[in-house]
Amino acid sequence: MELRAGDVAIVTGAASGIGRALAAGLGRRGLHVVLTDRDAAALRGARDALGGAATAVPLDVTDADAVAQVVADTEERHGRVDLVAANAGVPGHPARLWETPLADWRWVVDVNLWGVVHLLHAAVPGLVARDRGHVLVTGSIASWSAGAAMAPYAATKHALLALAESLHRDLAGTGSAVGVTVLCPGAVATTFNERHHWPDRLGPPPPRRDDAVAAATVDMLARGITEGVDPSVAADAALVAVEEGRFVASSDPAWIAHAARTRVAVAEGADPPQRRHVPDR
Repeated sequence: MELRAGDVAIVTGAASGIGRALAAGLGRRGLHVVLTDRDAAALRGARDALGGAATAVPLDVTDADAVAQVVADTEERHGRVDLVAANAGVPGHPARLWETPLADWRWVVDVNLWGVVHLLHAAVPGLVARDRGHVLVTGSIASWSAGAAMAPYAATKHALLALAESLHRDLAGTGSAVGVTVLCPGAVATTFNERHHWPDRLGPPPPRRDDAVAAATVDMLARGITEGVDPSVAADAALVAVEEGRFVASSDPAWIAHAARTRVAVAEGADPPQRRHVPDR
């Protein structure tokens, strides 16, 4: 899809990290960007940094009615939506699957999966009706390879890859010009693992576990923050893929290729490796 000056985009999770970088990249291309996030203060900062044609709308993506209202308001104000970037996500609290509280499962699934479903359910009909536009979904290396102590996160990111592929087939099967891209970055230097908003409706958040498996996962996430690429690298990879009409985008394509090869080995009878190895960039 050609990203044109004057096009309209909605970006969830836009107050920081990849979402903020996506909004900035779209703004540089001359799009009007509707930035959404639960963190209203950080969201205003992201909008002010972007300047120009940008709107900030506090939003909880787990609220289907609120998401639909943002889409409806954007279409009423601008006459259309051209790009939806379903980027909002949370990591969950590292723990073995059977030790992960059900409340943590509900939180991660509600944000990472239902949040995307809510946005696409509200926005895709308009894209299809206009026969122009693009859907960008933020997946992860975890869409291809699941690590230990992150079952809810990996399950939802696997689900997003399947959701995006199914949507791609649905659109192509009807002859629609609407495109789909799923962004699967490797390590990104963001505060994603530190900035998240546990909902009061689920009671107190799970305590941090101090066992060796959880500690190793926490350490891996911390290394990702210090050693990962700048969010702008992942965002640029995503937007180039949107412009080129490619289904998968990644700031670390070698990681995705390695994970895919590992999946082939597993399909042929091998056990999943005990540790999720990623190649050097």
